[in-house]
Amino acid sequence: MKYRINKELRKYNLFRIPFGIPIIYLSRIPQSIILKFTRIPKDIKRNVYVLKNGLKIETFEPKDDNIKRPCLIYFHGGAFGYKADGYHKKLACIYAKNVGIKVVFPDYRLLPKYGYNEQKEDAITTFKWVYQNAEQLRIIPDKIAVGGDSAGATITTYLVSATNNYHLCAQMLIYPATDAKMQTESMKKFSDTPLWNSKNNAKMWNLYLNKLNEVAKKEASPIDAKLPSYIPNTYIEVAEFDCLHDEGIEYYKLLKDNGARVLLNETHGTIHGYDRVLRSA
Repeated sequence: MKYRINKELRKYNLFRIPFGIPIIYLSRIPQSIILKFTRIPKDIKRNVYVLKNGLKIETFEPKDDNIKRPCLIYFHGGAFGYKADGYHKKLACIYAKNVGIKVVFPDYRLLPKYGYNEQKEDAITTFKWVYQNAEQLRIIPDKIAVGGDSAGATITTYLVSATNNYHLCAQMLIYPATDAKMQTESMKKFSDTPLWNSKNNAKMWNLYLNKLNEVAKKEASPIDAKLPSYIPNTYIEVAEFDCLHDEGIEYYKLLKDNGARVLLNETHGTIHGYDRVLRSA
């Protein structure tokens, strides 16, 4: 099927990202190399921290001063299994530079060895580290937001639910995976779209939920999980030709119906992962 995608994205028309355990492992080395050599702008400062439990966290911020800044904890996408890509680092630098914030970028544990429980734990650990060390990190403690793309957006919802009492100021969900049932019209329709599709999405959820009990399976699927009593201001973005399109909108409606302030941005001519066309930060 042909899709009327934006001309800048047409080079991806024939590109289909495979998904499976062998591919996940094979991708680790090239992805690590690409991430390492992705350029960081001269006016952005990068720091690396390794926590006691081994979790690696990078931070990005403007380096022209030492003022306290708002913070965005950002979880990269990658179907819960792929490592961060170079464009994720570019995004972190763009957010830091253009918004004037500190971006916290955790290297959370991945499939197939680790899944929902470990990723949720890494998300909570990241937040606690940021909150407890806000003074040393020069972060304004009541201006901590959380966000992510794709599976990273899904992990974002786990953190929001787990940190209900901390009142995160905002959450940003970029084409989130919110419904493990996969019964929406866009899930049925977009089975062969570039970069990501419903066939891979089914493989992802099957692997992710495989060892979970029924309670945990429900918790891992945001649209089925119990919402926290406090839902921070939320931004949701969906791509037009994306199997996750409809469930992103359904999650928007769910949050709105439960009293949250939510902004929905339906992008047009776009596919899942379209922001990888970024050229520079």
